[in-house]
Amino acid sequence: MNLKKGVFYFKNPIFISSFAAAAGEKEAAGPLNGRFDRIFKDYNFCDKSYEIMQAEMQLFTATKAVEKANLNIEDVDVICGGDLLNQCVGTSYAFKNVNVPFLGFYGACATMAEALIVSCVFLNFGHVGCALAVSASNFYATQRQFRFPARYLQPRPKTAQKTATAAGAVLLKRKDFSNIVIRGACVGKVVDFGVKNASNMGAIMAPAAADSAIKFLKGIGKKVEDFDLIVTGDLGRLGAYIFCQLMKSEGYFLNSKYNDCGLMLYGKNIKNICCGGSGAGCSASVLCADILYRLKNKKLKNVMFIGTGALHSKATSNQKATIPAIAHIVWFEGV
Repeated sequence: MNLKKGVFYFKNPIFISSFAAAAGEKEAAGPLNGRFDRIFKDYNFCDKSYEIMQAEMQLFTATKAVEKANLNIEDVDVICGGDLLNQCVGTSYAFKNVNVPFLGFYGACATMAEALIVSCVFLNFGHVGCALAVSASNFYATQRQFRFPARYLQPRPKTAQKTATAAGAVLLKRKDFSNIVIRGACVGKVVDFGVKNASNMGAIMAPAAADSAIKFLKGIGKKVEDFDLIVTGDLGRLGAYIFCQLMKSEGYFLNSKYNDCGLMLYGKNIKNICCGGSGAGCSASVLCADILYRLKNKKLKNVMFIGTGALHSKATSNQKATIPAIAHIVWFEGV
C-alpha cells in the first residue's frame, strides 16, 4: 500500500527467511568479529583480480543464505542486487553461471536497501514467492575505479571513508515461519546539497538520509521512539553528526537509538579508517552479520534501515560537478 509518494506499508509483510555475510580481514577484525559466515583473506582471489574476488564473495553469501533455508540457489525466483563497479560487473559475474532471473542496478552504497525494496515489490504483488537481495564491494577494486589505485599511497583526508571489502545476502519469501518481516519501505529522492568533495561522502549523503527519514516517519505516522534502532548505511562520524543535527532541526531527536553501519563495522580504534566505513558491502554486511541476528534473537523489535549512497562517477568528480545522493529506507520488524 502506497501511503505517500515513495512511502510504502506492506499489509502482508515480507518474511526474511535467511541471510549471510562475508568480509575481508580488516573488516572481520572489527566489533563484528566472529559474526561473518566467511572471512576472505585474499583480496584479489588467487591473483585473478579484485573484481573476481568481489564476485566470488557475493556468490558465496548468496549461496550460503539459500543453503540456510535448505534450498538450492536455483530455487530462487529472482535475484536483485548490484555493486559499485561499472555495469555492476561484481554482481553480474557472480551470477553468470546461475540459472536464475537477475536484476542488476546501481544504487551506490544504498544498493542493499534498493535490492530489498525491489524484492519486496515483486513479493508483495505475488509475482514471485522467493527473492534474493544481494550487494558487495571490494576496497581495491573501488579505489581503482573511483579514485587512484591503492598502491599509489595517495594521502587520504580526515573526512575520507574506507570502502569495505564485504558482502551480504538476504533471502525473502511471501510465506515463511521466520520471526523477521519487512513491514514498510521508503524510496528516496535525489538530493544535491552542492558538495563537490568526493572524499567527504558523509556530508554528501547526510541530507538525503534526513530527507528520507523525515518523509518516512511522517508517511507511516511513527515517531523516533517507536524504533529500537535507526541505522544509516555509511555516513561515518562526520556524516552521522550532520544527519543528527539535520534531524534535530526538524524536531527529531535520535539520541542513543541511532547508529551508522560504517562505524559499527570498524569501530573507533582501527587505524587508517578515517571517518568510518563505506561501500555497497558495508551496510549489507552489517545488516546480515549483526542487525538481522539481533532481530532474530528478539534483542530488537523495530529497525529503520537507511541505505545511503553518493551518485557520482570519476568523470563527474574530475569535472568538478556537485555530487547528488540518495537514501532508501527499509523497516524491519520482529514478530
